[in-house]
Amino acid sequence: MTVNVTIQDPEWNSIWTFGAEDNKSFSNMAKNNDVEIMTSCGAGACGICKCKIIEGHEYIQVDKISKPLSDLPTDDKWKIDTIFTCIAGVKSEYIDDGNDYDIVLQRNI
Repeated sequence: MTVNVTIQDPEWNSIWTFGAEDNKSFSNMAKNNDVEIMTSCGAGACGICKCKIIEGHEYIQVDKISKPLSDLPTDDKWKIDTIFTCIAGVKSEYIDDGNDYDIVLQRNI
């Protein structure tokens, strides 16, 4: 079973889907699957790689690779709704646990 990551464009079109890997950032996973997510600092500071979380909040670890250097925006219930894909990844407990999960991210927000 797997965690599937779908990347949408700003017009809500699903443009790529790939299987998630543990201990990798979303940007790194995307690159390994020939998906372009712009990055610059690699530390969660500049914001070029920001993506909005559309689905799968509970499966995402916002500090998988390192702590973000900038604050992340939250929704009206204080839930993080945007991630820095250069440092965020999938929570380890959902990788290979025998179930299927979906994460949908909207890039270039």
